Amino acid sequence: MIKIFFSFFIIFLYITNAKVELTLEEKAFIKANPKIVLGLDKNWNPYIIKKGDLLEGLEVDYINLINKKLGTNITLVADEWKNIIFLAKSKQIDGLALSSISNDRKTYFDFSKTYLQSYKYIFTLSNKKVTSFKDLENKKVAIQYMNNFEKYLLEDIKNIKTVYVKNKDEAHKLLLEGSIDAFIGDNVDRYLLKLKGIENIQIAFDIKESIFNAVYSIRKDWPILVSILNKAIDDITLMEKRELYKKWFNFEKLNLNRIIFSQEELEFIKNKKVVIASATPWEPFHVEKQEGVQTGISYDFWDLIKEKSGLKSINIEVDTFTSVLNCIKDKTCDMAVAVGETKDRKQYALFSKSYATFPISIATSKDINHISSIDSLKDRKIAVGENYTAHKKMLEKYPSLNYIVVKNIQEGLELLSKGKVFAYVDIMPVLAHNINKYGYTNLKISGNTGINFDVTFMIRDDYALLVSIINKVTNTILEEEKQKILNKWIAVVYHESINYILIFYILGVVFIVVSIIFYKNRQLLKYQNVIKQKNRILEKQKKELENTNNLLKNTQDNLQKSLDSFKVLVNSTIEAVLIEKQGKIEYANDSFVKVFEYDNQEEVYKNTIDDFFVNSILKKDCSNISFEFLGVTKNGVEFPILVKKESLIFEKEKATIISIFDLSELKDKEQLILQQSKMVSMGEMIGNIAHQWRQPLTAITTAATSLKIRKQLGDFNDEILEEVIEAIMRNSKFLSQTIDDFKNYLKDSKEKQKFNIKDIFEQSLNLIRPALKNSFINDNINMDGDIYIESYFNELNQALINILNNAKDALIEKEQLEDKAVFLKAYMQEDEVILEIKDNAGGIPLDIIDSIFEPYFTTKHQSQGTGLGLYMTYKIITESLNGSIKVTNTTFIYKNKKCSGAKFIIRLPYS
Repeated sequence: MIKIFFSFFIIFLYITNAKVELTLEEKAFIKANPKIVLGLDKNWNPYIIKKGDLLEGLEVDYINLINKKLGTNITLVADEWKNIIFLAKSKQIDGLALSSISNDRKTYFDFSKTYLQSYKYIFTLSNKKVTSFKDLENKKVAIQYMNNFEKYLLEDIKNIKTVYVKNKDEAHKLLLEGSIDAFIGDNVDRYLLKLKGIENIQIAFDIKESIFNAVYSIRKDWPILVSILNKAIDDITLMEKRELYKKWFNFEKLNLNRIIFSQEELEFIKNKKVVIASATPWEPFHVEKQEGVQTGISYDFWDLIKEKSGLKSINIEVDTFTSVLNCIKDKTCDMAVAVGETKDRKQYALFSKSYATFPISIATSKDINHISSIDSLKDRKIAVGENYTAHKKMLEKYPSLNYIVVKNIQEGLELLSKGKVFAYVDIMPVLAHNINKYGYTNLKISGNTGINFDVTFMIRDDYALLVSIINKVTNTILEEEKQKILNKWIAVVYHESINYILIFYILGVVFIVVSIIFYKNRQLLKYQNVIKQKNRILEKQKKELENTNNLLKNTQDNLQKSLDSFKVLVNSTIEAVLIEKQGKIEYANDSFVKVFEYDNQEEVYKNTIDDFFVNSILKKDCSNISFEFLGVTKNGVEFPILVKKESLIFEKEKATIISIFDLSELKDKEQLILQQSKMVSMGEMIGNIAHQWRQPLTAITTAATSLKIRKQLGDFNDEILEEVIEAIMRNSKFLSQTIDDFKNYLKDSKEKQKFNIKDIFEQSLNLIRPALKNSFINDNINMDGDIYIESYFNELNQALINILNNAKDALIEKEQLEDKAVFLKAYMQEDEVILEIKDNAGGIPLDIIDSIFEPYFTTKHQSQGTGLGLYMTYKIITESLNGSIKVTNTTFIYKNKKCSGAKFIIRLPYS
């Protein structure tokens, strides 16, 4: 069970560490270029299929696979090939996909490695037996018009009658009609035939000389992008390619593992015998099975490569690994099988593509806790194999550590076991194998160095052909073949080490060994069921992990598909939406363009934050709440907006999303509502004035009539005349003051002025006092001295009248109440003026008290109220006067009686 678990753990590490590693410079390039655009010919189904503005197809999936491995955002555009070429040469896009290398393109582009290959085939009817060009002599073979490559393929074939067709559909039709005997086609034909359901056309044979190598052509000033793409291409496995081809072509068998060697490579395979140098075994990668016979993980990979390529080799043994490096340097041998690439070795040797990757780990004594940081090794003695790859890579990354160089792993583990060094560093499988092989029960693997070991073949620097052959074969090795080799040697590790310990103790003290074995067996029996159960749990978790991975993959695909739907949704909203990131406008929806009168999104993106009104919004400390603001159109016109901003993560970086609603129409409607409210108040006021004028007009009429009667009766003198005139003047002055108060109320002044609160209390009461007296309502003003405020007199006056009118209406409804009254109070509190207006009408019901400031909310009959008075009061206080208003129910003593009523509290800034 332990062996199985360890095997699974090592394989897991191998898989999880096999990621694309980018340099700091490459990572910086990707960050600096968040969007990379490549173009391709739109007429190449199913590599690219254009559906409206959306693209899909094999090439789209391949680019998505690259993006996933690199963390890039490479997108594709498709058009006529000549248009795409023009865009790429003029750097309006960044390069070409599904392109080939040609001399004319080398002026403009650098080229990636080949990432897809396509072959030409001979297609015939299913009932025809054709296996070679010889069978096509004196036959009619169709090729596409202007296709020089297909024409070249038929040049050396005797007596073939060439028929030119405009397109693939015409070739299919002619073959079905019997007008031709065959046609030259490719995978696109296979796709189209499958799509059309044509089953009686078959591939007769493939044309070996017809390979098309697809590469990415990248703008000449971006060589670093070529390096990045090549790493991703190397990382894409044969199985991943197979899945893409199976999805888009639906072929059960694909010739993806076909290896095409050049003539020079074939000559090398035929004439050369590769000399492999090996030193002290480095198990489990290099194991000496018996004298002169080498095996292990690396030699099994080499045997597989020999089998697939036809290469031949012999093995020579040297004393140390340093001797292996020297013989490659002086070319007395050709290759070493299990070596890592380092800077100094690249000066005299070549390296194949990696065939396995493992972490370089740290072995310590068992009493040392887990090592999570390389800082734990500072000022410690660290043993490492002389000139081993682990030694070189550690020196490159951590040159300041105290290294103790040993000849081989056994010497290093021995020093560690005796406490003469703090740690020994090597690749994880090697450490695990040898700790168990040599029985170091006091040692363990305590952590990783953060460095991965890419196991490669190291080759003398004049054997580039051998590197190319090995890499071509490595590309065809299936994942199952790799796992088979790894499983074989990881499982063998413990089997051999247990035998070694057993034999050692049998030769030493047989009795002690037997006792220990029995003791261990008893312990194993106790824990056997537990281990089996845990393995079952692990197996179940593994299946759940696989299901989760599949679900995540499907989710990623769905998220990608929903991105466009999300953009449509955002663009359909009436709100303007803007996303800011690092001082730049990253996104603006269609509503933003329309509301702010821009021509398109690109015009918005050109704005710099410093010169843009958005900068003021960003500086405002109002996250996650709505607030009013002044927006500015492209032409500099200001208008009212409602804004809400919120922080979020956009494309893995902090950003701010701003939602904006145009308030222009609402503000116009509010102004109408305000005017409506004022007209209602004015109607009430006119009624109050009419009532207020009745008494003085009656007094004037009575005085004038009394003069006339006295004159007729002869009871008239100067004293009586002056008395009557004085009464008439007094009443006329009262009428004039009433008119002035009404005129001031109607003024629409928006200029601030300094005034006494007592004055505004008096004027508000003067305008409604007749109505109060008519309803037997007393008014009371409570102020300690004069309180001055700088604000808008008429707007505050209207707000007070609205509150007093509501108090009046509430008191009128209380018919049984004696001593009805309203109370006005003002006082200073820090830098605010507090106004309180209360009544003794019993208060506001609690179920509606929170709603009284809402528009059109009223408790009166429809004929008596509009529900706008208190709403407009709220708007005036909070928006025009920058204050606040709230209402509560209160109790108090008035004329020695306990009273209750509503109390409005207004807070206004002093200035």
